[in-house]
Amino acid sequence: MSVVRAKPHPNMIAYYHVAFAATYALVLSIVVLPIALLAPELLAHPLMAACYIALAAVAAFYIYWVGRYYESIEYVVEADRLIARRGVWWRRESVVPLSKVNNVVLSQGPLMRALGLANLAVHTAAMGLPRPEAMLSYLSYSDAVKLREEILSRARTAAPRPPAPPRPEAEILEELRRIRRLLEERLER
Repeated sequence: MSVVRAKPHPNMIAYYHVAFAATYALVLSIVVLPIALLAPELLAHPLMAACYIALAAVAAFYIYWVGRYYESIEYVVEADRLIARRGVWWRRESVVPLSKVNNVVLSQGPLMRALGLANLAVHTAAMGLPRPEAMLSYLSYSDAVKLREEILSRARTAAPRPPAPPRPEAEILEELRRIRRLLEERLER
């Protein structure tokens, strides 16, 4: 089996931009809007200048970080395991044996649906927790569907086969042969 590699769709960055812009607008409306409405003269205060600089620094940091984070994400499906890597400064790697996979859940929120994105949550029974062992985030919807089928297909073939149950017919036949030999021996005497 070949190794399948995947990355998030570039729309992931648009998704993050929308989420950041909404959060940024909320912070501005909580910090700046009340001051502008209640005490507009404070908008020129030196303390507010520090606030503006801090908000600009957060935006600059975000712009730097989001591209690096996108580049850091990688998903690899090998013959017997799934690997999910991510992280700019703190790297995180999840390795899931495909023989342990029992479910792969595809999910989308409204914004993700609008951007054509989907997440895959890979579940095993090993941890006994409802949270997934690995999350494959921000894939294109079509790639997520294909990758889900690939993971489930490989999981079915990687699952350990239970040992063959003992065949009672063979044991019964052997026992009958022993009884026959014993009876024949007794008849010959």
